[in-house]
Amino acid sequence: MLGKINRLKDNCDDKFIYPLTVSKAVYVNETQNLQSKLAGIDQKFADFSIENIKDVDFSNVNERGLIAYQNGSWKVVPDITNSYTLELEKWEVSNEGTDAVNTSQHLNDALQWARQMGYDEFVLPAGTYLIDENNPILIPSRMTFNLGGSKLRIQDNGLERYTVILIENNSEFIRITNGEIEGDRYTHDYETVPGTHEWGMGITVEHHSRYIHIDFLDIYNFTGDCIYTEAVPNFYSMSAFDHWEQGSFNTNNGELVSESSRIRSQGFISLPTVAINNYGFFNVCGNSWGDFGRDIKSETFDVIFYDENNNFVDSLIRAKVFDDIEIPEGGTKIKLSYYQGTLPSDEDGTALSLCVSLCPRYVYIEKCDLHHARRCGVVPTGKHLFINENKIHHIRGVSPGCIIDVEDGYGLNQNIRIYNNHFYDSRIGVAFVSTQHVYFYGNYMERLGQSTVWGECRQVHISDNIVNSSSWDLQGEALFNSNTFFHSSVTSRRSARHLISNNYFYNSSLKLDKENSFTTIVEANYFHRDLNNVSITDGANDFQTHGFPQIIQDNHFDEARFYNYSDQNGWMFTNNFLKIIPGHWG
Repeated sequence: MLGKINRLKDNCDDKFIYPLTVSKAVYVNETQNLQSKLAGIDQKFADFSIENIKDVDFSNVNERGLIAYQNGSWKVVPDITNSYTLELEKWEVSNEGTDAVNTSQHLNDALQWARQMGYDEFVLPAGTYLIDENNPILIPSRMTFNLGGSKLRIQDNGLERYTVILIENNSEFIRITNGEIEGDRYTHDYETVPGTHEWGMGITVEHHSRYIHIDFLDIYNFTGDCIYTEAVPNFYSMSAFDHWEQGSFNTNNGELVSESSRIRSQGFISLPTVAINNYGFFNVCGNSWGDFGRDIKSETFDVIFYDENNNFVDSLIRAKVFDDIEIPEGGTKIKLSYYQGTLPSDEDGTALSLCVSLCPRYVYIEKCDLHHARRCGVVPTGKHLFINENKIHHIRGVSPGCIIDVEDGYGLNQNIRIYNNHFYDSRIGVAFVSTQHVYFYGNYMERLGQSTVWGECRQVHISDNIVNSSSWDLQGEALFNSNTFFHSSVTSRRSARHLISNNYFYNSSLKLDKENSFTTIVEANYFHRDLNNVSITDGANDFQTHGFPQIIQDNHFDEARFYNYSDQNGWMFTNNFLKIIPGHWG
């Protein structure tokens, strides 16, 4: 039988043979074992020398070509492997934590060479690589940068701003994985150069970068953030739409339509050249701070496209503010029709701008340990960002000191998913300052400062999280459901809509303090308080009502305290089960 095992026991005394020589025991055919087969090959090449290779055509062969003996002759064949392991001596790179200037420069040279040679993975030999603070590591597009279990360490410095790894504008399909990235937080010079020194980053993802994967990394001790994604809004024509009239457009041909519930722009607005030539899209934004524009109340509009001769080209129905709007072939100008009936009245114009939002898209941060940064763990700016299965902790030092801070970029921050992470022991939890379409679920939060959904946020979904000794402050629009709270607090305030439903409050508090009536619904929650209550603050771990009346229905209060501090009538308190310890309701 081919590949049979010859003998495992000696024929004479029936003892096991040890050690078993595989080349003797394994047969390649019925009569020949592997040892004799290899001996024949060795004999064939006994007198071989590289100088004996003749008549091999080396033209059109790059550095990845191999010489192989095939069918009785030598041939040049391509190297089909796609992974390159850095040759330290060839590139004069130190993996002993020295020579930062040459390490950074030569690493970048080797990365560019590997990309040009067609490699799609670049692997570092194990060790420590000292990185020049003035020369970050630049990862080419369509490349996996595999640290190979090694460490990149920034050289001690006194700069206000630096980054260890930089993914530059217009980069795409990049992965960074498998190693450590360390900052100089505890050895940094904060005195020589005045400033906050909050911009020392582990990884920076710039502008119009797409499909970036960051995983299996330990990133720590930075003067700023562990991971920072950076947007450049690039605003154009800040007062492009100052003239409006009643009505809309026929979206099939661009003709005017009388409609009292709509308004339309007058005159043609030329699209930014950079949008047409380089990116193929644009955004309609407000005044750069995230609003819809002065006297613009609707976020929804139709876009009518025209060519350079003012002829109708195409239309886009029900676009949203800050959406990426792709430009059809031939389109050079636009008009807008908003879904509101009130004309803007501001004499200074509507402050409605065109923008090409150069922000990262489709960035995945997964299975990383991010910790001991001074400013933030992650600052996710952009669209379609995924933060999954990370551990982020011990973030404090300078403001804001957040686990995650969604802020810069404002309304451009959209479709962000943060799920199945472990957040703990930090000064501030999660800060949603300005964003929309956020999904925050399945996270475990413990011993954190306050997490906040600020007033400019819209459509923030917070569900199925476990929160221990932490707090949430809801000011912007939020759906808040199926969370479990231990010794924690939740506040619903301002005027945005909140649905707080199906949560479990164990020795935890909920406070309502709304500026408008019936903008919050508290529904089907369970409140329980027992002797494990650890709060010594008067009025903590209870349900409190302040401000304007809201809807409270189908909740279960088990030994909970209920306090009403509102002087407003009209509270809707229906179908609740109350087993209340002494408190005050009236």
